[in-house]
Amino acid sequence: MIKKIGIIVAFFILIFSFSVKAEVFMEIDCNSKDVTNTSKTNCEVNFVYEEVSVNDIEFDYVTNLDIDFSAISGFNLNKNGNRISIHMDTPLYDDMLNSEYIVKFSIKANNNSKEKESVTLKNIQINKNNDIEVEDITETFNVTTTIVLDNDNFLNSITVDKVPITGFDKNKLEYKNIIVNKNVVYIDAVRSSEKSSASGLGDVFVKPGTTEEHEIEVIAEDKSKRIYKLYITNNSSEIDVGDTNTLGMELSNDNTLKSLEIYNGKEKIPFTYNNKKDTFDITIENSELEKITIKATTSHAKATFVNNYGPRDVLLSMGDNKVLIKVKAENNEEKIYTLNINLKESRNSDNSLSSLKVNDEIVNLIADVDIYEIILPKEDEKTKIEAIPTNEKAKVEFKDIDLELGINKVIIKVTAENGDIKEYQLNITKSDKSILKDIKIDGYILNFDKEKKEYNLNIKDEDELKIILSPSNIEYEILNNYDLQNGSIVTIKVTDANGTNEYRINILKSSELSIFVCGMIILIAVMILTLIIYLINKKRKKEPKIDVI
Repeated sequence: MIKKIGIIVAFFILIFSFSVKAEVFMEIDCNSKDVTNTSKTNCEVNFVYEEVSVNDIEFDYVTNLDIDFSAISGFNLNKNGNRISIHMDTPLYDDMLNSEYIVKFSIKANNNSKEKESVTLKNIQINKNNDIEVEDITETFNVTTTIVLDNDNFLNSITVDKVPITGFDKNKLEYKNIIVNKNVVYIDAVRSSEKSSASGLGDVFVKPGTTEEHEIEVIAEDKSKRIYKLYITNNSSEIDVGDTNTLGMELSNDNTLKSLEIYNGKEKIPFTYNNKKDTFDITIENSELEKITIKATTSHAKATFVNNYGPRDVLLSMGDNKVLIKVKAENNEEKIYTLNINLKESRNSDNSLSSLKVNDEIVNLIADVDIYEIILPKEDEKTKIEAIPTNEKAKVEFKDIDLELGINKVIIKVTAENGDIKEYQLNITKSDKSILKDIKIDGYILNFDKEKKEYNLNIKDEDELKIILSPSNIEYEILNNYDLQNGSIVTIKVTDANGTNEYRINILKSSELSIFVCGMIILIAVMILTLIIYLINKKRKKEPKIDVI
C-alpha cells in the first residue's frame, strides 16, 4: 500500500515539474507619453525573465513615428529592415523573476503622425528557434506637432547668360570681375530649397563701359534673407549718347509687356493679360498657396526689367497683396504694372465644439461661451473628457488630469482647418461629497433625470414606496411616504455636491382611478340614454292621430 502511494506521489510531482513554464515577457518604459516633432522622447525595453537562459532576442517593430534603436553595454544590436536582433555577451539567467534593460530607442513625430501613435514590438523570439511564447507589446503616445518653417536661403549656383559663375560657393556673397560684352544679360540661379524664393533674376541692363552691382535676394520660408551681389562689367564698345545709339538712331521707348503669366508651381493660375491695361485685379482661392511664380517677356528686344521687379517668385500672405512689375525701355523710360492679388481663405474656420462630455456627463454648450463650471463627485479620481469638433477637419487638443479636491482647470484647444484657435476652459470642482445618480422605486419605472424635479407615478394599493437612491452614501430625507392616497405627494430631499434639491412624486392610485373612470363612464351612459328616451317621446307626441271608424 505504501509503495503504491509513493508511486502516485512521484507521478504527481513529475507532472507538476513538467507543468512549470519559464516566465518571460517584455516591457517598454519611456520618460514621457508625449511625442513632438521638435524633440526626442527616449524609451528603453526591459526584458523580464525567470527559469530560462537567454542568449538572443529578436523582434519586429511597427510604428508611424520616427524611431532610432541603439545598443547598450553588454548587448550587440543588429537591424535588418524592421527586424531588431540583440545578442547578449553574457547570457541572462535567474532562478527568480528578474528584469534587464536590453535596448533603447528614441522616437519623434513627423508630418504623417496623428494625434495618437503607438510603438509595437511583435513576433518576439527568444533564442531564435525555441518554443518560448512572448506576447506582443504596444505603447501609445500623445502627439503634438509644431510647424517648423524652412530656413534655407542659399543658392546652389548662379549663371550669367547660361554660363556658371566660376568658383561659386553658396556661403560666399560677393562675386567680382564678371565680364560681358553686351548690354543685356540674363541672370538665373538654382535655389537650395524649393520652399525659398529668389528675386533679381531675369534680364539685366548694364551700360557699356561700366561696372554695375546687381543683387539677388533669396528669402527662406521662415522669411530670413540672404543677398548675393554680382559686379558685372560691360566691355561693349557701344557708347550711350543721350537717347540715341552709336549710329545716331533714336532709342526705343517701348516699355510694354508682350506676355504675363502667373504660376503656382507648374500649374498656371487663371489670368488673361491685356496689353491695354497696366493694373490687374486677381483673386486666388487657395489657402495652401504660399508663393507664385511670375513669368513675363518684354515687347521690345532691348527693353529690360528693373532689378527685383521682373520675372520672379513672390511670397503671398492671406488677403490683399500688391505686386509690381517694372519694365525699362531702351531709352530708360520705365513703366509699372500692378497686380492686386487677393488670396482668399478656402479652409474652414470653424473652431467650435459640437459636443462635450466630462466623466460621462454631458456639458450643455452655449454659443460664444468658452468657460464652463463643472462639479464632479469625490469618487472621481481623474477626468475622462470627450470633445467632438463641429467641423471634422478641426483639431482638438487637451490632457486628462488627476483630480484634487477643489478647483481643477483643463484647457481644450480647438484649431480650425485654417489655423484659427479657440480655447474652452473647464473649471472642474472636485467636491468632498457624492453626486446623486439615480432614484429608483421598487416595482415601478421612474425614468429619473436629475434636472427634472417633479414626477407623476401611478401606483397600485401600497401605503408606502420602497425608494432606493444611488449612490447609497448620498445624504437624503424622504417626506410623506406613508398612508399614500390618490393625490399624495412624496418629497425626496437630497443634499449632494450640487447642493440641496427636492424631488416631488405625485401619487395616483390605480384602484381609485378605475372607480373614478368607471363612474364617469356610467354617468355619461345614463345621460346619453336619457337623451335618447327624451327624443323618442318627443317624436311620438308630434305624430298625427288617425281616427278609425
